Amino acid sequence: MTIKSKSYLRLTVEEVEKLNLCCKSIIGNYSKHEVVSGLIDGGFATALESLYSEDLITDQEFNEGLDKLPDYLQEKVRAKLQG
Repeated sequence: MTIKSKSYLRLTVEEVEKLNLCCKSIIGNYSKHEVVSGLIDGGFATALESLYSEDLITDQEFNEGLDKLPDYLQEKVRAKLQG
């Protein structure tokens, strides 16, 4: 179950231009919200991998965090930690 809350980000003109370029580079029609959500997932995956590899989070915290990611990112994080 996804719980939604309203949060707003103030972006500079340059940040909006960068976001527009990201949207343009993706095949398909994705909203800025979907692109930002994907970027957050990517950052979250990187943080999990980093914190876990440095023993700064427990196995339980790692697994709970991993469950919050889409399957393809879960596989990517696991693969990086094994390799």
